[in-house]
Amino acid sequence: MENNFRYLPVVPLRGLILYPFTTLNFDAGREASVKALEAAMNNDSVVLLVAQKNSGVENPSGEDIYSVGTITRIRQIMRMPGGVTRVVAEGIKRGRISEIAKEKPYMEAYVEEINEPCSGETAMEEAYAKELKKSFEEYFSQNTKLNPEVLMHILSIDDLVMLCDTVASRVDLKLENKQSILEEEDIYARIERLIIEIKNQIMVIKEEKKIARLVKENIDKNQREYYLREQLKVIQQE
Repeated sequence: MENNFRYLPVVPLRGLILYPFTTLNFDAGREASVKALEAAMNNDSVVLLVAQKNSGVENPSGEDIYSVGTITRIRQIMRMPGGVTRVVAEGIKRGRISEIAKEKPYMEAYVEEINEPCSGETAMEEAYAKELKKSFEEYFSQNTKLNPEVLMHILSIDDLVMLCDTVASRVDLKLENKQSILEEEDIYARIERLIIEIKNQIMVIKEEKKIARLVKENIDKNQREYYLREQLKVIQQE
């Protein structure tokens, strides 16, 4: 696996992860993040977006961020009222911080590009793609928040790496789980981990629906009993 190095501004994200081949809209309010974005726009519009380990840290240092993030092209920056900078970003590829070069006035680092070609074994790639799409279809059938266009787009993707990252961006996971998927360099191991996470989420959604149904049944039962008691009171008064 041949890797290259780049010197990039670093923008820590709180509670967010961007995968390659996907886009992300986010607001940057911290001065260091805004300066890093401005530096990128004055160069080639490329930064490293990387998640904070603890979103509560206001001014993160190199120790407060994960070492693996996404090399990202900044597509648009808009100044909003209240000092907020709205950003449209597009993930390019994974990147690993080799060394933090400076932290003030904004963070910059030497970043190792992670290139991840597939094995070239067409049958294996096809099998993994089919299993991942099948798992996401089941997840989609249980999740009413997803737009049908999302499913159609995912089913149309042929590139295995792009497919995996796109699916990962659409599944509702904890930050730590999203980060572990981002850090996994082997595409087959990444898909296996993602499928396990999807199946876990399907189980969670089913349990949530079961609980909601039981709660509704209990409420309906209590309402019926209350209505009958009130009717009985009226009859007794009559």
